[in-house]
Amino acid sequence: MVGPLELKIFNELRPGMILWAHIDISMACTQYTLRGGLTNSMILTLFFHLLYISDAVYNEVCRKT
Repeated sequence: MVGPLELKIFNELRPGMILWAHIDISMACTQYTLRGGLTNSMILTLFFHLLYISDAVYNEVCRKT
């Protein structure tokens, strides 16, 4: 921990989760381009992944010691 910044969470959580969201969105764009629309499973996957990621980033613990 460096001051209020938790290095482990900053280096693992934020880049990994945000990259995961970018990959999901790019796969949805690819599916939309190739098929002309999104399948129900892709819509559900996007919704639940983005919900999980937003919850993890928003509720990231920030402790001052």
